[in-house]
Amino acid sequence: MKTKRILLIGLLLLTSCNGGGNPSLSSVHTSEFDPDENLASESLLFDDFENGIDIDVWEIAHTKWGNNNNGVVYQNVNYTSDGILVLQANGDNYAGDIKGYNSNSGKRTGAALISNEAFGPGRFEVRMKVLPRFGATTAFWTFYYDDKLSLNQEIDIELNVNNDFRSVWTTNWTTLNDRDHFETTTNIIHNDGEWHVYKFEWHTNPKRIDYYVDDILIHTSYTNIPTYAGRLWIGNWFPDGWAGTPDFETDYTLVDYIRYTPYKNNPYTPTNGGRSKFPDHYPTSPISMVKNNLISNPGFEGLETAWRKETTSKVEIKANEGVNNSKAIYVPANDITYQFITGIDETFDMILKAKAKVEKGSKGGYLLVEYRPLETTLLGYEVIEFSFNDSEYIENEFYEKSLNLTIPEGTKRIELSLIGHDQGGLYFDDLYLNLTKKL
Repeated sequence: MKTKRILLIGLLLLTSCNGGGNPSLSSVHTSEFDPDENLASESLLFDDFENGIDIDVWEIAHTKWGNNNNGVVYQNVNYTSDGILVLQANGDNYAGDIKGYNSNSGKRTGAALISNEAFGPGRFEVRMKVLPRFGATTAFWTFYYDDKLSLNQEIDIELNVNNDFRSVWTTNWTTLNDRDHFETTTNIIHNDGEWHVYKFEWHTNPKRIDYYVDDILIHTSYTNIPTYAGRLWIGNWFPDGWAGTPDFETDYTLVDYIRYTPYKNNPYTPTNGGRSKFPDHYPTSPISMVKNNLISNPGFEGLETAWRKETTSKVEIKANEGVNNSKAIYVPANDITYQFITGIDETFDMILKAKAKVEKGSKGGYLLVEYRPLETTLLGYEVIEFSFNDSEYIENEFYEKSLNLTIPEGTKRIELSLIGHDQGGLYFDDLYLNLTKKL
């Protein structure tokens, strides 16, 4: 059990409006710079979410920005009884009841949490597991906007950029046009199912921002450094194009804790925090820890179009033919249905499981796992066969087989196909694919 501590006190008298000059580059770049020199001894904010989502500390966003998505919605924000913040994201294969912001579609909906207080220079950090799918991005940022003053004061860390979970975008803005943007390729596969700590240290005296992943410095910015306090955001959302295509159903960003510790002697302009825009919708009880499945509609109770097929295909989802009289998908002889699963890496340890029922007299069929980059190049493949020759075979009954995947270098996408042999057909149900590591 984690020790619980939420501490949020009023902004200390560490501020002065528009103070502090921009030091010369020679003074900024010295090896003598100590990022801890002015760090306060106490954090102004530390939350490990063990008591849920505190209405006095956080606001749940219900809004939309950008194009070709349905916003971030309060229904996608939850927490577990052992203190994990769960930020849900729903991709193009989502068929649940959640609706988007001013939309009847829950597809391409993300989730975000915002601090009530606006914070100045300091150390901002989050320990989390990022949303592991292409099509959406996980981000951690501060934000203040003033149209009259032409201000867009923002500091961002963004994960999953350009279909690459080794890359991190770090960006700091002062206006809508003035920014310092940098892409770093790290040795970390950020969607590996492990906890990682993301941190930025914002200084105004001297002006610089240091960005870290797991305490490794990945970039330092010396230009376009914000000087206005901003509210702190954590969330996932669906950009238009640059994060890829969301070929998934539902997945999650998981947050262990968030911490903010101010820097003294770093002048900035205070701004108002508050709850001026979003409604107050909070989960009233914890949920069980989510167990993800990288396959969309794996039990065939959801969105049928998650499984692609040719217009002439006779593949069909049938009621009462699955495990415990649920739905199952029927694949006739010489037929095929398939889907794409993205965000894959050769370093992953993964397991694929499937249940099938082979028709009497049928040669059965198989699952075909094809490994590809985002392009059509085939890097390798593996197969799970189902037939009456299997030792596990039970006539007119479902039985399970599994495969530990061997992923070739360069893989970013799996194409998973369900195929019937040239004689007879078979039913599939309860498919599962994920990392074998604890998620």
